[in-house]
Amino acid sequence: MHNPPRSFPKIKVCGLTSAEDARHAIQSGADAVGVVGVLSSPRGISAEKAREVFQGLSNNLWKIAVFVNPSPAEALSFLKRADANAVQLCGEENTEDWNDFPFPVFKKWGVAESEEGMHQRWKQICCGFILDSPNSPGGTGETVDPVLAQRFAAQAPCLLAGGLHAENVGEKVAQIRPAGVDASSALEDSPGIKNKEHVQVFIQSAQRAFQRIEQ
Repeated sequence: MHNPPRSFPKIKVCGLTSAEDARHAIQSGADAVGVVGVLSSPRGISAEKAREVFQGLSNNLWKIAVFVNPSPAEALSFLKRADANAVQLCGEENTEDWNDFPFPVFKKWGVAESEEGMHQRWKQICCGFILDSPNSPGGTGETVDPVLAQRFAAQAPCLLAGGLHAENVGEKVAQIRPAGVDASSALEDSPGIKNKEHVQVFIQSAQRAFQRIEQ
């Protein structure tokens, strides 16, 4: 496996489409940035564009490429061309296809009673999970059931996603106690174009929230 960053990501800004926005997120305190490799998505970009987004970022940072139902070969090709160092799967992927994938794998875990078994199926493959709305692959801005999310987050390292922004991230972190948080659509002026102030304030709010629960 390629060497991932040493620690699990704490603050991820996803759906990036420009190097400027990626650098700003990192300078503001994010330790993970994500691009969407699904071209049909409003935030979808090519591997070559993703490489530009990640250009100059340290390999000690998580550079995550997000897909829905890719083949491992497709994902691997994208990651290598993009200079990414992890993949995030948000579809109905089969575990057996990903057993020997040479990069760290994150799996979306829909927060619903019907998804309870996701952790058992994927725990030997994944380095962590993304807790998000069960109704779509992601990026909808829908918040998740906090009671169920807390139960899931206690089982494995998880990034909490789904409608997070500066005003609610503190409450959600205190309530659900995830290992990290992941935001995209609530930080944007338009799909893929981040609002720098929203990003900065969100990251500061998330940092304070984690400091409080770690004290």
